[in-house]
Amino acid sequence: MDDARRKIYRDFLSGLDPNAPEGGRSRSPMFVLGDETWAPPTDILETQTELLVIMEIAGIHPQDINIQYAGGVLTIEGCRQELPMIREAKITYFHKKEIDYGHFRVRVKITSRIISEAIEAGYDSGFLTIHLPKDTGKRRSGRVKIPVK
Repeated sequence: MDDARRKIYRDFLSGLDPNAPEGGRSRSPMFVLGDETWAPPTDILETQTELLVIMEIAGIHPQDINIQYAGGVLTIEGCRQELPMIREAKITYFHKKEIDYGHFRVRVKITSRIISEAIEAGYDSGFLTIHLPKDTGKRRSGRVKIPVK
């Protein structure tokens, strides 16, 4: 395994393991999937003032999205239902099937200090955007439920 792949693999594993040696820990957020049906495409960006999570979840109503932040982990879950025309059709063959349906749960381990009370989420044109403002003081503890606007 070349050095770049080894570093990516080590960073991924250390991001999941809170007991990993400090020298091997990743400073960036880590993407963790549960054993759910599917995982929406997700981008995680960092600026000087915030972390930004952008998730493509077209076809899901904002009220059906649950977002929580607790213990340094951002959890996003929801469910995309099959369209009625697909559920009711007597399909004999899919020529192409790329759209995922069902329940999803995505957890993002946040290693930056975050002001949990100031986390905001919005949904527009099929994209969920979550703003996690950075904190220069100590990380807040406790569970926070984030409403989607």
